[in-house]
Amino acid sequence: MPSCSANYQQCGGTGWSGPRCCQAATPLGHHAEMLHCFAESEFYSQCLEACPLRSSPPWQCASNAGTSTSRNAPSLSHGTPPAVMLMDAPPPTSAVYIPPESEPSHSTGCQFAFGTAFVGPHHHYGHVDHVSVWLGQSDGGSVAFNDEWHGAALRTSAKLGAIPLFYAYLIAFLARQHAGLLDCDVGSPPLTLCSRGASYIRENQETILDAYEAFARASARIRGRSLRVIWLIEPDFHQYAAPSATQEGGGLPLASMVDLMTRMVGRVRAHLPLAEFSMDISPWVQDQRSYLLPFLRSANLSYMHTSGGRTSASSEHIRPNNPTTWRQIHELTGLGIIADTGYGIAGESTGFDEAWNAPANLEARIRDGVVALTQANPSPQWLQGLDELRSRLPPVPSALHEARPCFRRPTASSESAAAEATLPAKLINYARSRGWGAAQWTVCIAVAIAFLVAAVALLRNLLKLVCRVISCICSCGSSRQHARRRVSTEELVSPEEHLVGRKKGSKGRKADPSGGKKSSSNSRRDDV
Repeated sequence: MPSCSANYQQCGGTGWSGPRCCQAATPLGHHAEMLHCFAESEFYSQCLEACPLRSSPPWQCASNAGTSTSRNAPSLSHGTPPAVMLMDAPPPTSAVYIPPESEPSHSTGCQFAFGTAFVGPHHHYGHVDHVSVWLGQSDGGSVAFNDEWHGAALRTSAKLGAIPLFYAYLIAFLARQHAGLLDCDVGSPPLTLCSRGASYIRENQETILDAYEAFARASARIRGRSLRVIWLIEPDFHQYAAPSATQEGGGLPLASMVDLMTRMVGRVRAHLPLAEFSMDISPWVQDQRSYLLPFLRSANLSYMHTSGGRTSASSEHIRPNNPTTWRQIHELTGLGIIADTGYGIAGESTGFDEAWNAPANLEARIRDGVVALTQANPSPQWLQGLDELRSRLPPVPSALHEARPCFRRPTASSESAAAEATLPAKLINYARSRGWGAAQWTVCIAVAIAFLVAAVALLRNLLKLVCRVISCICSCGSSRQHARRRVSTEELVSPEEHLVGRKKGSKGRKADPSGGKKSSSNSRRDDV
């Protein structure tokens, strides 16, 4: 008979062939705290001290849920504790009854998201929702933020209104740079991550943390602290875990790995407080619950994530040759899954994955908890046809976005793109991309103030000139009107008055310069 399961280990579920009872927890004084076998779903039950009441989706909890046994207590004859009943048995009143699975409720608030890998700023990305880029990737150079690559990816995603998605493979790239370690499926022992990766982490934790912070700081400099970005923390992180038959000096204890991931997340959030994080799925791991639960409790994750491509769209299994299913990961974590495909070992392209283009396959994976897909090497036709493909898919189940924002938010994305297109935003992003410090900003502000003062002075002089021109026009117009009034007064004098005025004027004249000779006109007047 198998022994009972320990704390946090599986104790039941459809197809489970292991123990169906729980051991006692660590003894406290003269008594041992009892464990209970609680059912999360039809497929999984776990030994816990108390039922997780606030988990999403909710567990099947009851007031008397679970029967526990001490370490020396015999297990039940059929290995099934009363707390978890098989589906074909009638549930007793004190048992946890697991109802048949029902269709998930849907909400029209979120849609399935599509993305692709960044290949350069001038590529046509169609209507993608996210753009992925590997952090630390370099051609023989140091592991550092490259503005022409990582910065270009951030700026491109802003123009597209898409979410940047970082594959943070920094430990592997740092180990390659400093110790010559290669991926386990590329190099040969002992110069591989499976042989000396854990030792490298033990000796270089601060270097790793500084690298995470450097990439976060540079990203914030380009797009601002309010950037929404998704970080996949360390693909293949499980390869460093204990127990390990290949790691020199042994693998890392799970508690140390959880602490390291929590500190990496903290370093990133110091500069990008709105960053979201996803954890890599290792589909070959047999006991996913024991491995993942400590991370889920400490790292505040938003998504689960595949890496390495070669995922199965047409199968319930994440990869055909591995036991882990899509639904198992979703139900275990309560998180949406971001799947990727189109590449394989060492990042070599496997081309466009047609299976992930079939609406029937996508609908099945949505029901299993997949919320987004990254096609690393898509066809141009796929990029251009994403809107039509989305319209044929059901919405993402509401349970995947009730406590967190939707992965795909078209309205917010378009607003973000419009904001990025404004002139002030472009200027600020330009300054950030050039790494301006206090001195550069001081000079820039001083020049801006000088230009403002000069502009004000120029405006004042222009206003004075306009006022003078207006005054001149008004004064000239007034003089002309006055002259017109005087001429009109003279013209109004009668002819008789005008003649009398002329006679009076002639009497007062001086001697005639002609010598007293009368003019012909005067002679004629005298004769008359």
